[in-house]
Parts: sequence; structure tokens; C-alpha cells
Amino acid sequence: MTSAIVWKLPRQAEIWAAADSRVSTKRQDSDAKSITDQAVKVLPLEVTVRPPSAHADPVAPYGTQRLGLCYAGSVLPALMTYGAAHFFLSSLESRSGKFPDRENIAELVRALSEQYISAATFASGIKNPAVCEFAIFGQTPADGGRYESWAYRIHPSLDTSIFKQVSHSIDLEAGDMVILGDKTAELKADIAALQARRHPGWDGTEPRIALSNRIHKREHDTVGGTVQGAILKDNIFERFGSMYGESGNVFQNWLGFDYQKDIADILGVDVSIRALLG
Repeated sequence: MTSAIVWKLPRQAEIWAAADSRVSTKRQDSDAKSITDQAVKVLPLEVTVRPPSAHADPVAPYGTQRLGLCYAGSVLPALMTYGAAHFFLSSLESRSGKFPDRENIAELVRALSEQYISAATFASGIKNPAVCEFAIFGQTPADGGRYESWAYRIHPSLDTSIFKQVSHSIDLEAGDMVILGDKTAELKADIAALQARRHPGWDGTEPRIALSNRIHKREHDTVGGTVQGAILKDNIFERFGSMYGESGNVFQNWLGFDYQKDIADILGVDVSIRALLG
């Protein structure tokens, strides 16, 4: 499956998200087989609202709200959900300039994913269901010029015999986090163990460090590659790479791509991505 985490740094108005980069396939009574260690799993969402216009050309928007999304599970319905949600959210019209509430955005991702998962599972067969789960996260302006951080987890329901996606609000402001993918209780315990050490240099980044440790230990065949992630602050969504390669050696990369050399050579322009240790 994968491992992905969304949390808020305790002393900063920042939401962080981190995930591994492996995509694998697994059928009943068989081991997982890695397909790629260069999968994109942390993605930006933009909510853009414009005034209605009778002209073909779009008018200037009221503004754009930047959110984040990460997923775990079957890639096909996950990316179809992301693509459709991104398009709908960037195509909104309102006379009053009203943006959709966070609950409505979560419901959109829930409804789209339920439809795509059902269609993919119908094709792949009930014995190999194409299920996936999501975390969406964002910040809403609050009193005193600050931003309130929020997140939703959207996942298959275990309480019904009929397949259904459900969404739950996660209180990032209270220190809760979203953990998606394999062995979530184990990863949560690893994070808590790091937090208990109170290392002054970590300062809230323990979830990313725990995920990096999980990747480098290679104890889970569905988790691997390198750490990818993003930071959301003040309506700015910035992705980051890693300063470790999949072997654990120091190597500045994004999803295993040597972007400072190979990708820049293809484009003919330098590529700059902020890299974090881990």
C-alpha cells in the first residue's frame, strides 16, 4: 500500500505532509511486488472561484485557496479522484465570492473516490478490490490574522456490507494527525517514541523522521523509495525532496530523480527543489 502522514508542527503555523514513493501490487496469497519507487503521492489542490461571466474568456478570480491531498492504496482510482477534484475545484463560479466549506470539499473527494473505486473494483474483481484512502488538508483564515489548520481522512467504511467511502474530520490544532497506509498503529508508536526523546533539533518533524526510518529499514515490502512531502503555510503549498537516496546514502533527489542533473539536462533550465534531511 504505502505510508503517508499529515500533521501540524506544534509551534509553527505549518501543515506538513510526507509519504514514501513506492507503488506495489499484491493479490491474494502472494507477496507484494514493487512496480515503481518513483510515485507521486503528495499533491496540491487549488480552489479557484470566479464571478459568473457571459463571455467565453474567464474573468479574473476572486482568489485561490491552496490545499493538499495525499493518498494510499490503488493508484488508478486515487489519481482519477485527484484529477477530477482538481478540475472541479478550479472551475467554480459565485456572485458573492463564496468559497466551498471544507466539509463540502471533503464530500467531493469522498463521492468521487467512491465512484472510481467501485468502477475499478468491478473491472478487477471483488477478490482484488481497488480500494484507496485519502487525506486532504488546508488552512482557513481565523481571528487575529492567523490560520486554522484542518484535515479530513477519507477511507472505506468497515461498518457496512455495501462498499462506501466515509470522511472524518481530524483536529490538527489539537495535535492529531492523519496516518494512511500499512501498519498505521506501528508507525504511530514509532512517532510517539521519537517525540518522547524531545530532541531539540527535531522540533515537530518526528513523523517525517519516523517515516524515513521505516523506509530505510526495509521491513515492509509495500513501503519504499524515498521520502516526499509538502509544507502548507499562509496559502502557499511547497513540495520538498529528500537528501537521502533509497539506499540511505546522502543524495539530493526528488522521488529518486537526480533533478539537478538529469532533469535539468532534459529541460535546458535548472530545477530547484527544497530538500530536507530525511
